[in-house]
Amino acid sequence: MFGQLGILKRRLGCARPAYQSHFCASCHLMAEFGGKPASLWMNYDLTFLSVLLSSLVGPGTARALPCTALPWRKVQVAPLPVRERQALAALNLALLAAKLEDDRQDEKGLTRRLAGAWVATYQKKVDAVLGESGFPLELIRALPERQLQAEKTATTLEELSAPTSEVIGAILAHLGEGRRIDELRALGEALGTFLYYLDAAQDFQQDARKKRFNALRHVWGPEWQETRAAALLHQALETLSDRLRRFEDLQPLGRLIGPLLDSLADRLPVHAGWIPSWRRAQAANCDCPSDCGGCDSCCGSGGDAACCGSGGDTGCCAHGHGCNACDCCCSSSGSGNSTVECCCWSADCCSSGSEVGTTTPTTAPMPLRCPGCRGTLKAQKAGKVEVDSCPFCAGIWLDKNELVVLSKMRSLPGWLLEPVPSAPDKDLVPEGERECPRCQMKLQTADSKGVRVDLCRGCEGLWLDRGELNRLLKS
Repeated sequence: MFGQLGILKRRLGCARPAYQSHFCASCHLMAEFGGKPASLWMNYDLTFLSVLLSSLVGPGTARALPCTALPWRKVQVAPLPVRERQALAALNLALLAAKLEDDRQDEKGLTRRLAGAWVATYQKKVDAVLGESGFPLELIRALPERQLQAEKTATTLEELSAPTSEVIGAILAHLGEGRRIDELRALGEALGTFLYYLDAAQDFQQDARKKRFNALRHVWGPEWQETRAAALLHQALETLSDRLRRFEDLQPLGRLIGPLLDSLADRLPVHAGWIPSWRRAQAANCDCPSDCGGCDSCCGSGGDAACCGSGGDTGCCAHGHGCNACDCCCSSSGSGNSTVECCCWSADCCSSGSEVGTTTPTTAPMPLRCPGCRGTLKAQKAGKVEVDSCPFCAGIWLDKNELVVLSKMRSLPGWLLEPVPSAPDKDLVPEGERECPRCQMKLQTADSKGVRVDLCRGCEGLWLDRGELNRLLKS
């Protein structure tokens, strides 16, 4: 795998203590396997496998143990049987060795060779532990060669991703040890396919500069096709979501599925009009029609009351995900200041060390609403500027002076200058009736270099519809 399975802190919320205990468990099991140096090889993929395996064998009570890096500090460590801990550590090193070998074939760098040599010092123990459990170790070791052969003969993305998806499917099926083997294999195959596509998309430009093989470049040609890549990745993520949902009955995995999917979605290019299926499912208390998009489109300040039935500010969503604020979901009165059973996954909602039902929520900031279509804006980095873009109508919000900073940058990301098309059936709020997403004042229209823009006289922010930034910078 490719180290992509970390869950963002702001997505964890009340599930953070459970996830943190498995993160610490990953570090401890690596240290048990090969001493403190081996703990340097722990990663988010191993944490995900720890959560999955713990959910299959049955979660226990976390224990307070000394941190491997700071022994004077106590951390909560999720329990796993000794046999499972050894197997996960050995599996992690076997996967790492295969990854380093694949990187070495691509780059032939000194760093990769030295790292590979270090990991190879654990080979005998890895062989013994995995061999004892009957693990198909040769599948992992043959992965770099299989992938290299696929790159020479495959003509489709499905053929190129097949070696990775098959290996991860076999790994998860083996970890199940007779429990839900078919479901685990299907999950592993969907996970492998998604991670392979994501790795290819993220490395597209770098692979071109270093003249390395890239699956998307091989199949689609040398030009980066962001819209097409976004559609591919979101479809693969929906398939992964469907496979993960089959394990909602297991804990702690069930509580972490939504945060994991959202964290993966945050890494993808913007895809206009796409609303994740798990977000729609989380809007359980909304009376939203299927084409509404769930609470992301209708709840909170300025929401469309007709969409949610009785209105959107209180008791709106089952998990608070679309509205991202405790005053939306944590009490029937809409107040986020009392101690209640908090259901939000927003990290601002819960204290980091508390369990559900024992926290005192703090008021989390409401998400910014698109002045054009009233969807939820998504913050994205463009150099030193954090641009708030709308995935539904492709407009962008710039805070005070951000346009000046962007105009001085030598190059801008393609998604900013050439955003994906807006949904064809998306009706925009007429100019003159739009509200500032920051201070809710009416935006004033003005002409700037021949481009009609929306300005806020209060916070001096600027709203640009699709394509207007490109026209401003070129004029």
